[in-house]
Amino acid sequence: MRWVPTVIGRALAAAAALWSMSCDGGTEPELGTLEIVITTSGGDPDLDGYRLIVDGGAPTAAGPVGLFTTITLVDLPTGPHTVVLEGYDTNCDLSRAPLNPVTVTANTTTRVEFEVRCYATGIMVMARTTGLDYDSNGYAVRIGTHPPERVGATGSLIRGRLTPGAYTVEVSDLAENCRHEGEASRTVEVSFRTLTSVTFSFVCVATTGIVEVSATTSGEDHDPDGYVAQLGSSPTVSFMPLTPVARFHQVPAGTHSAALSGLAPNCRVVDQNPKSIQVTAGGLIRDTVRTSFEVSCLRTEKIAFERDLGIYVAYSDGSHPIQIATGREGPSWSPDGTELVFHGVECSWYYYYDQSCLDAGLFVVGVDGAGFRELTDVQSDRNPAWSPDGSRVAFDRDGRLRWIGADGASSSVLSLPVVSASDPTWSPDGTRLAFTCLLDAGNDDICVANLDGTGFLRLTSHPGKDHQPAWSPDGTRLVFTTTRFGHVGSMALMALDGSDIVEVVLGAEPAWSRDGARLVFVRPLGGLSTVNSDGTGLTNITFRSDRGPAWRP
Repeated sequence: MRWVPTVIGRALAAAAALWSMSCDGGTEPELGTLEIVITTSGGDPDLDGYRLIVDGGAPTAAGPVGLFTTITLVDLPTGPHTVVLEGYDTNCDLSRAPLNPVTVTANTTTRVEFEVRCYATGIMVMARTTGLDYDSNGYAVRIGTHPPERVGATGSLIRGRLTPGAYTVEVSDLAENCRHEGEASRTVEVSFRTLTSVTFSFVCVATTGIVEVSATTSGEDHDPDGYVAQLGSSPTVSFMPLTPVARFHQVPAGTHSAALSGLAPNCRVVDQNPKSIQVTAGGLIRDTVRTSFEVSCLRTEKIAFERDLGIYVAYSDGSHPIQIATGREGPSWSPDGTELVFHGVECSWYYYYDQSCLDAGLFVVGVDGAGFRELTDVQSDRNPAWSPDGSRVAFDRDGRLRWIGADGASSSVLSLPVVSASDPTWSPDGTRLAFTCLLDAGNDDICVANLDGTGFLRLTSHPGKDHQPAWSPDGTRLVFTTTRFGHVGSMALMALDGSDIVEVVLGAEPAWSRDGARLVFVRPLGGLSTVNSDGTGLTNITFRSDRGPAWRP
């Protein structure tokens, strides 16, 4: 026979007696394979392995057999064989062994299993800790004269291979916030093949506290992107006014300074800032200190605009932009500045990169993103403009001007002597509309008319393109986009009778500030700018593909 070691274990040399067989007439002997699996369980396992004896021969000369070994004997004669495992320590028993003899059959593998079960002689120390802020590196445990070992705050350790007898078990090296509940040392009697357990209990008190910083905000235009809380030198925590809590964990006991920052320009803290707070420790319940700041926000100038198929609201300097809806072309403010009407779109995403968007009529949404509702469902409805009294919305559909009630209950079409009309803007008294009109093929101009279509007047007739009018808040002038000055687009002012046309600055899509002193518009190369109505004080406020700006009334 010959052996083949598999899985784990040291090499096993065949130690069984050699067999011999005469071969009558050249007939080959029948052979088989014997697979021997050895496993070990329990504590204090045998350190020097076992002896495997096959067919009563001497122990293998290749050395001891490992605790977890699989050995395969091949080319073994068929018939009965004896397999014996010896040499395990006195604290171990053979809990599973094959019934001898083991019969090997031809051309097959016969499997036998040995399982050795060992029993530890020693002590198991268990630590049980309650309270808060457990000792992170546990405790030191000394058993008799053995070197100290570490046990976790809620863990255990086993010291085996002890000689039976009495041992002193001592637990020490506790953190300052932890103490023993009971004795710090115990005497434990150890018996052969027995693992004796002993439990030590501890209680730890809190070494840190929690600080919660909140804010209550009053006024009209709350900070759209929230506040920043600072506690001493800890990292800052940002939080929103609608969920006004910034939480700081693991704050050491003592006096700390809490501050609130990151406020929008129109908001301020009206009480003490920063504030001194006191965190205590030493209890079984963690101290939570709460402090609140009172913030007051004033109404401020804001603009709405379209950016990458999103309707945004920002401060008039372009800061704090917040998307409130999906749409384009518009938006237009309600007279009280609480809602916006805009040309909506419905978008679907395909995979992770392909987006398909379809026009979807006119929609209304609150400046905070709430109260979203449909006003019209015709895809070609564009360029909405809210009337000064808030009752109607004018817009263009397929080259004709229309208006609809702000509640969607009524509507009307303006009968005008033009080929097409678009871009309506209301007079401040709400009685007339100025708009882009086409009377001559290829020549856009500025026209005005009453709501019933009467009082029609063509204000411009220059060969250049005049379009996108906006009525000044005082009702005396119109600003519009034109190419008459030789530029792709520039803004110009004119009187209501079409006279006194003056170029202001290069740009398009103008809209007036509430007081009529400034204009917001789209720069030729993209982004939004503001300028005084006389062309001075040009300021760039955004630098993306923003369009359709509207200044809040």
